[in-house]
Amino acid sequence: MTHDRRLFFLLQRATRAAIARANTSTLERLGVSVAQLGTLSYLAQRQGCTMTDVAALLDLNKPAVSAMLARLERAHLIRREPNPRDGRGTLLFLTAKGERVRLASRPVFQRAISEMVEGFTANELEVVFRFLNVLVERGKHAPSPRNPLGSRARSHASPVDSTREER
Repeated sequence: MTHDRRLFFLLQRATRAAIARANTSTLERLGVSVAQLGTLSYLAQRQGCTMTDVAALLDLNKPAVSAMLARLERAHLIRREPNPRDGRGTLLFLTAKGERVRLASRPVFQRAISEMVEGFTANELEVVFRFLNVLVERGKHAPSPRNPLGSRARSHASPVDSTREER
């Protein structure tokens, strides 16, 4: 079997395939996407965070995060409260329903991860994890690219929640 050796291409394809597969499971079983579950998990640990915090976590632009948060709010998984330090902003909180969905996601993710790593040894997985963590760490220090039109270019098209709606 010939293996593709185009690293950037493979990273993008692998990310999209893994997220798509996980999204299928989470949407069917829980009614929410991987990005939405990531947001619920983040809020469980950081009640009262801002939309900017969530955007940074998921590496998404603010309009995409705003749309996702609106869907979570309509589903009664999160609630917003006015930010006392910023009259224009809101603080985000996980609801009891959001916590139930977050907890229900654990076995769904455990199964997805088990399927993903099936056939790999612990040593092979350790190399994969080390490689991916190094890429993430190096990416934190890389300057953000700018496109020729002067707007900030995204380093990648987000595989986690590509819906683009305005507030």
